[in-house]
Amino acid sequence: MQELYDTSFMRRLATMAAAMLGELMPASSPRLGRFVRPPTEQEKYLRSSLLSACEVAVACNQLYYALAYLSGYRTRHTLQDELITRADYIAYHLENLYLRLGMITDRSLKLTNTVFRLGVPPRECSFRVVADNEHVRHTSVRARLNALNRAVEPYRDVRNSIAHHDRYSDPGLAEIETYFVLEKAKEPGPVVVRSRQFFKWEADRYVESKRSELLPVTRALVEAIARLFDTLLPVFEQNHLCLGNGRPTGA
Repeated sequence: MQELYDTSFMRRLATMAAAMLGELMPASSPRLGRFVRPPTEQEKYLRSSLLSACEVAVACNQLYYALAYLSGYRTRHTLQDELITRADYIAYHLENLYLRLGMITDRSLKLTNTVFRLGVPPRECSFRVVADNEHVRHTSVRARLNALNRAVEPYRDVRNSIAHHDRYSDPGLAEIETYFVLEKAKEPGPVVVRSRQFFKWEADRYVESKRSELLPVTRALVEAIARLFDTLLPVFEQNHLCLGNGRPTGA
C-alpha cells in the first residue's frame, strides 16, 4: 500500500535500512550477498522494526485485494473436481477480508511492542498488555491504538465467528446461496440453467453492496495505521539513538 510506504515512518526506516545494507554488504565485499560482519543491536532493532511495519502494510494491502477479487469470479473446480460456485468464491474473499481486519490490530500491537522494545512475547501482544504498558499508555501511540481498535470493533464478532466457529454467511448472501448450491449438482436441471443469468446479476448486486460498505472501512483503517506510524517514528528514533550510544531502552 503506497500511502503507508510514503509515511515519514516507513520512508525513514527504508532509508536507514538501505544504508545499513550498504555497510553490511559493501560493493567491495568479495562475498556477494553475505554480511561482512554481524549486525549490531541497533541494526537488529532497525531491521525488526521495518519488517514488523511491513507486516502491517501487507495486511492492509490484502484488504484491498479481497475487495478487488470479489468481482473476479471465473468457473473453477477443486482438485476433487467439485465446482467452486460464485457464492463460494464471494464468501471466501469476504472471509479473507474479515480475518485480516483482526490481523491489522494484532500486527499493529506487535509493531508497537517491537518499536517500544517492550519484550512482550508475540503470542501475548493483546491490546491490554501492549497499549496499557507503562511505557505506552501515556503516549500518543495509545490514542492511535485506541482509534484503530474502535474502527475494527464493529467487525470483531464476524471475524471471531469465522476464525473459530462458522464459515461466512449473512442474509444477503443466503438469498442467492441456495441457487448456487443447486449448481453443484451433476445435472443441475432446467430451472437452474434458466435462472443462471438472474442469479449472476443478484450476485453482482450483492458484491457491489458489500464493496460499498467495506471500502470506506478499509480506507479508514489504512488512515488509522498511517497516523499510528507517524506517532511511532519519534519513539523509534529515540530508541535507535540510545542503542547506538549503548544505553538501555524499552521496559
